[in-house]
Amino acid sequence: MNNYRMRALIELFFIYKVSNKLRVACILAGFFFLSPQVFSQQVGVVDGEIYYTVNADLKNGDALQLVDWGDASIYCCAKIIGRKSGKDSPSIFDSLQDRSIIEYSISKPEKVPEYLNGFGVIGNAKLNKKRGGVNAMLDHGLEIHLSGCMSMEGIHYVGRRVDNGKILVHFYKNMDVDFDPTCKNLS
Repeated sequence: MNNYRMRALIELFFIYKVSNKLRVACILAGFFFLSPQVFSQQVGVVDGEIYYTVNADLKNGDALQLVDWGDASIYCCAKIIGRKSGKDSPSIFDSLQDRSIIEYSISKPEKVPEYLNGFGVIGNAKLNKKRGGVNAMLDHGLEIHLSGCMSMEGIHYVGRRVDNGKILVHFYKNMDVDFDPTCKNLS
């Protein structure tokens, strides 16, 4: 929800006589329901046959679209086949909010490369290849640009709002090798 819509919603509550409790409840519900944390649960990282995400509510059979971060190829659709382990992932980190990462095993269609490294997007997102990555129209109409880059020792998987460039998704995979850094403006 952009600032203009939020301001209009707040003004609407103050113009019309709505109880204070209802005003606060609606504003808080809108804030939490449409917060970046909700959207980042739709996007995770695919590394081979594993899907890494902060979303602990996925079920066997849930479908996800795949994006190869190297060439921005889009593939449909892998399926969740089970939760890999009960502990946090040691190799992928949520750099934005330091949340626990859950590993899911996935099955991919035959047309998908055996070793795909990139993004997985759950839900009804519409993916379009754009210059330097892929744009994903997520649930509730938020559009983010998915791209990857390398730092000295790892890979960054980043999702930025298309309208203002704000980072909403940022996963990091430590590779423990020396890369020529390609990342710019990760703050």
